[in-house]
Amino acid sequence: MPLLVVVALMGAFQGLLLLLLVGVRYRSRENLPFGIFLLGFSLRLGTIPAWTPATLLEHPWVFAIVGPVPLLYGFLVWWYVRELILPEGEGVPGRWWLHGLPWFLETLLLTGFLVSLSPGEYQEFVARLFSPQVPLWMPLRHAGKILLGGVYGILSVRLVFFQTGRDRASSEKMSPVMRRRIVWARCVVVAPILSMGAFLITAFVFPGESSAGQNLASPFIIPAAVMMGSVYGFSLFLLIAPDVLSLTGAKERTGRAPRDGACPDQDDAREIGEKLREVLEQGIYRDTSLTLDRLARCLNVQPRILSAVIHERYSENYTQLIHRYRLNEFIARVQEGGLQGRTILSLAIESGFPSKSTFNRVFKERFGTSPSVYLSESERHRTGL
Repeated sequence: MPLLVVVALMGAFQGLLLLLLVGVRYRSRENLPFGIFLLGFSLRLGTIPAWTPATLLEHPWVFAIVGPVPLLYGFLVWWYVRELILPEGEGVPGRWWLHGLPWFLETLLLTGFLVSLSPGEYQEFVARLFSPQVPLWMPLRHAGKILLGGVYGILSVRLVFFQTGRDRASSEKMSPVMRRRIVWARCVVVAPILSMGAFLITAFVFPGESSAGQNLASPFIIPAAVMMGSVYGFSLFLLIAPDVLSLTGAKERTGRAPRDGACPDQDDAREIGEKLREVLEQGIYRDTSLTLDRLARCLNVQPRILSAVIHERYSENYTQLIHRYRLNEFIARVQEGGLQGRTILSLAIESGFPSKSTFNRVFKERFGTSPSVYLSESERHRTGL
C-alpha cells in the first residue's frame, strides 16, 4: 500500500474517532463547530489519495463535494475559538449562515458544471487538471480559498494570540483552566494554517509532478502528513487536558446547580474561589453595573465556570452572593453612622445596589421588613427607648 494512502487513512480514521469522542462524551453546542471542522478535515484528508485522474474519472463527486470543503475551515475555527474565549452568548457569529455561503455556492456551481459536461468533455477537463494548462478559473478558485482562509485566520489569530493577552492583566493571574483552553484554541487555529501552507507548497514547489501514474500523488504526502499530525496532535492534547472540552456546554440555570460538565477540578475550583474572595473583599460588588460576565472577565474564567464555583463554594447563585455582600456593606456602614447626613437610598447605591426596588426586595427577603422600619426599630433598641 502506498505511503500516502497509509498516512491519509490513519489520519482520517483517527479524526473520525476523535469526532465520535466529541459527539458522545463532550456533546454541546459550543463544541459543534469543532465537530463539523473535524468531519470536514477528516473527509479532506481521507480523500487526498483520490486526487488522481483515474479516481476523478470514476468518482466525479470527489471534485464537486470534497473540493469546496476547505472553504469552511476558516469560519468553523473562528467560530469555535469564539466559543472557547468569549463570554457565554457571544460565541455564535451573527448571521452565521452567511459565512457558509462560499462553500454552498462553490459546491452548487461545481456540481452544475460537472453535470453539464458530456463524458468526453469531462475526460478532457480531468486531463487538463493534471497538466500545466489547467483551466484559468482553477488558480482563481485557489486564490479565493487562500484569501477567505486568510481573513478568518487573521481574525482567529488576533483573538487567541493578542486579544486574550490584552483582556487579561497577566498570564500569572489566569486560572489553569483558562490557560489550557487558550493553548487549545491556539492549536486549533494553527492546524488549518499549517495545512493550507502545506497545500501551497505542493501546488507551487511541485507543479510539474502531474504525469499520470502513482507518482502523481506523491507530493501530496506533505499536506497529508501535516493534516495527520494535526489530528494526532489534537488527540494527544485532549488526552492530557480533556477539560478543555468538558468545560463547555454547561448552561447556567438560575437558582440551580450547573451540570457536572461545568465544574472544574478541585485545584482549579480552589484557585478560582480564592481569586473571587479577594476581589469581593476589595469591594468589586460596589459596582452597580457588575454582571456575571464582567466578574468572570475580571477573574479570567468562563461565566459558566464561575457560576459553578460560586454554587459549590457558597451554595448560592451569582445574584444572591453579590447582593449578600452589598447588604452586609450597607448594614456595616449604617452601624458606623453612615446614615448621618444622607438617605437610605444613597447609602444603598454606594453599597452597590442598582436601584431602590432591588435594594428593598433584597432587604425584605433577608430581614422580613422594609429598610426604614428595620432601621427605626434598630435605633430604638440601640437607644433603649
